[in-house]
Amino acid sequence: MEIAREAWKWSALPKNSKQVPVLIFGKADIVGVPTRIRPFLGQLGSTPAVDIPDSHNAGDFGSFLVNAPHPYSITKEQYERDLTDGHPDVDSVREGAILIVPVKVRDGGIYAGDAHAMQGDGEVAGHTTDVSAEAIVRVEVVKGLRLDGPLLLPPEEDLPPLAKPWRKNEWDYVRNYARNLGIEPEPVAPVQVIGCFIFDVISVYF
Repeated sequence: MEIAREAWKWSALPKNSKQVPVLIFGKADIVGVPTRIRPFLGQLGSTPAVDIPDSHNAGDFGSFLVNAPHPYSITKEQYERDLTDGHPDVDSVREGAILIVPVKVRDGGIYAGDAHAMQGDGEVAGHTTDVSAEAIVRVEVVKGLRLDGPLLLPPEEDLPPLAKPWRKNEWDYVRNYARNLGIEPEPVAPVQVIGCFIFDVISVYF
């Protein structure tokens, strides 16, 4: 309880940082609550083309900066054009995922952080279990691809049954049956479009 009362001191936050530490809950509030963990990065993306706090480099939080009464105020045009949704807080941005992000500054400026041990689809409970992490990220450049926000190719195990990739025997059956009917089946794959709202991930199949 002592830690909860002095959460800001125990968190060792930077002088000008404005956060609500999870420590304010106090140990007594969570004793006996078991959970599984599935680590992921809350932040993984490219640098926005406007100087803003990273916590606001997302569709919903970024909107609070539009015409805000402080030095990080941005215009509606900057909000719509310059953000990159580098703070998606999507729990599928984890080991095995592929994230395709827009590049809006020279050299891309890829950054990562805000690791969580667990989280739902968005910070629906108000907080997550923040942890230290060591992550290895492989970066490749896709030339000529224009994006407003990230595209996520999640790990297969995160997909609902109807969105999982076809197994070879399934696809062979589909293709052969379709061709007998004079139809050429189109390959499909799951893509999650991140944008507009940090907590909403729209699944698109193509």
